[in-house]
Amino acid sequence: MTSWIIGSALALALASPQDALTPVARPAGGEAVHALKAEGPPTVRPAGRAVVGDVLIAQPVRHAFTGVLSQDVLRDGRVAMRAGTRVIGVRQSFYSVATTRLQRSRGQMGEVRQNGNQTIWCAADPARSKTAVACLPFVNGVTRWVEASPPHYPVIRSFTPKAPLAGPVLVEPAPIEGLPPLRFTVVFAGWTPEGAAVDLNVESGDGPPATRRRVLERNADGGATLLALGGRLRLTPVAADPNAADIEIVITPSPTADPEF
Repeated sequence: MTSWIIGSALALALASPQDALTPVARPAGGEAVHALKAEGPPTVRPAGRAVVGDVLIAQPVRHAFTGVLSQDVLRDGRVAMRAGTRVIGVRQSFYSVATTRLQRSRGQMGEVRQNGNQTIWCAADPARSKTAVACLPFVNGVTRWVEASPPHYPVIRSFTPKAPLAGPVLVEPAPIEGLPPLRFTVVFAGWTPEGAAVDLNVESGDGPPATRRRVLERNADGGATLLALGGRLRLTPVAADPNAADIEIVITPSPTADPEF
């Protein structure tokens, strides 16, 4: 059985060796595609001591990709989303796992392959649940119906070929009103043996954020460097305290740069 893993999650299911993902191609020139656009300049924490949970960078943002479905979307052959449904586009990287039956019998993990990014269309409004929305990732030539949360910026953690088939997904790009305000933050999450951990969050109101953790590799002197929004922050460990860092602003983040999440 194939498991398709999104973002930085690890695979739990097993696959045949020939299985692989088919991501949407990146635009010509290799430029980054950002699903979030800056709505104002970032706020940067002043230089000095930071502890776990402190926000290093915060920026108001909005969705870069919005629109409406131009025709009905089917789920396993039945209409599940009507034409005119409002949708938002999120960017996610795909990983696939290929594991043979022998590896599975031995409890071994198969080969993990990174297969690039794609824009995934998701319903802009939750239906039956206030905690998840339907998303439509395109994998191996077919579209799947996968529910993901949080609704303001859904993050798909994993799914398998048993996820319902869906499609077609035809979107007419257009601005949509009434979306909740968003905030992108970079939060210090402590030191690990590999380096400094930071959480990238897309926040909205009081609900849980969409979050992804990054570990910034240690430099030769034991510190780490955070590159974000065109800026550079240096993080230095504090004695033996894994929950603190001294922050130095080497290059101030740009007031117009779009975040990468």
